[in-house]
Formats: sequence, C-alpha cells, structure tokens
Amino acid sequence: MMDHINSYSMESIGNRCPYEMFSFLYGQEVLDLLGCHRIPPQEVTLNRSIFRREARNEI
Repeated sequence: MMDHINSYSMESIGNRCPYEMFSFLYGQEVLDLLGCHRIPPQEVTLNRSIFRREARNEI
C-alpha cells in the first residue's frame, strides 16, 4: 500500500513522486534497506482494491 502511495506523482513536488524525492535526498540504498519499491505510474492504485488483495494473501 505504501509503495503505491509513495509512487504517485504530485504537482506540489514538481510532478515527482515522494519515492523519487526521498531517493534524491537520501539515496536509493536507504530505500532498498527499507524494502521500498517504486510502482510504475500506470500501475499505481489508490483505491480500496489494494487493501482487499493484501487481506486475501494473509488468510
């Protein structure tokens, strides 16, 4: 879920996503250590379906 939110481009940060900004400021290595992944723009999902998929995988 967080990877999708952080991969969503925002006009307020120059049409970049928070993932890109964090990588620029702190380095890709930190994101790798945290287990964060950038989701391609056409695959970003910001609706309830993302929760349903995760819930099914846990059961």
